[in-house]
Amino acid sequence: MTDKADIAFWHSHPSVKRMGGKVRFLDKTLNDPHEQLLIEVCAGCQHLLRVHPARSILGSFDFLIIDSGVRNAAALGQDDKCAVVLSSGLVSAVSEIVRRLICGSSLLCQNFGREPRSAAFLWAEDPSTFMSSSNEREQRYFLNCLGRALEFVTLHELSHHLRDHASSLRNHDDSFLFEEVLWLNEVNDQRAQKLRHHCEIDADTFALRLSQLAALHGEERRPADHDLKEYWSSEIVIQCVALVSVFLALEDQSRRTRVNYQGPYPPLLHRAIIACDAVQHYYTKRGELDDDEEAGYVSQIWIDLEETCQDLAIPKGTWVNPSDEEIALELMNNRLAGFRHFQDQLDKRMELRMKDLSENQR
Repeated sequence: MTDKADIAFWHSHPSVKRMGGKVRFLDKTLNDPHEQLLIEVCAGCQHLLRVHPARSILGSFDFLIIDSGVRNAAALGQDDKCAVVLSSGLVSAVSEIVRRLICGSSLLCQNFGREPRSAAFLWAEDPSTFMSSSNEREQRYFLNCLGRALEFVTLHELSHHLRDHASSLRNHDDSFLFEEVLWLNEVNDQRAQKLRHHCEIDADTFALRLSQLAALHGEERRPADHDLKEYWSSEIVIQCVALVSVFLALEDQSRRTRVNYQGPYPPLLHRAIIACDAVQHYYTKRGELDDDEEAGYVSQIWIDLEETCQDLAIPKGTWVNPSDEEIALELMNNRLAGFRHFQDQLDKRMELRMKDLSENQR
């Protein structure tokens, strides 16, 4: 198909129609720094897939953007084609939260004296086009955190395809489709609801696995005069700033209820906590870092985030000075036990799929 025919194909997709706005391919000719950065991010994700064994699972796929104020992203699948679509509203919202977090905190620039080299991809974009600051390192950290945030969203949606979550969300008579459950506000089928939650956390987790692979490639390109421990320590901070910015941007701030697992998605606050814990654990172990010191950095990010929420006039509740009852960590931990079992099953299924594909290609 031509580009025009491809766009017409995706424009008719039910999920695109629900998001509203005009869907299109990313455009290199547009003088929009966010779009140019997203193009770099998608190119980096394509490179990751080329070196990852799971690449054989996917057929052709497209990266799309939809000009819509809705803050969302989606994994689209139809026939033998796959796509990832991000809304311009989500990109803008994430950028604003990252900017406020970086400008409102001295954590990064004070504790990591050099320009941040820990980004998996060294973004070519000029950070001054995104934010004005006399502190060049602050600008560079902003660009790295924003790039990593967009990378996480893109890899999360790709993970829905790579992990074949659509199959997990079909019931015995094949009538319960992934695309349908994605947009339901109320999921009455408790089994489907739990599977949907597991799939979202699994996509978060697998996206972080892919990010870890990218970071390992970044380590190889690290300048010889850069301290390795500082590399991994700054990686923790950059990724956690990116993660909390994404999940806060996705939060519907009109809903001021305590966290619960009644809707189609697991609570975004819990997803942020789980993802940040995974990042801290992996890179602390990888870099042989001090647990307490790294935990202090991550705690400071949450403190800075609360101040950012107040600047954004987000009322007290889940993200701002939550009570123990509102944050519901015990509920999160109870759910994680079931998720681990689900994740193990998907790992085994994915391994078998890759083995079958490899044997068929011989």
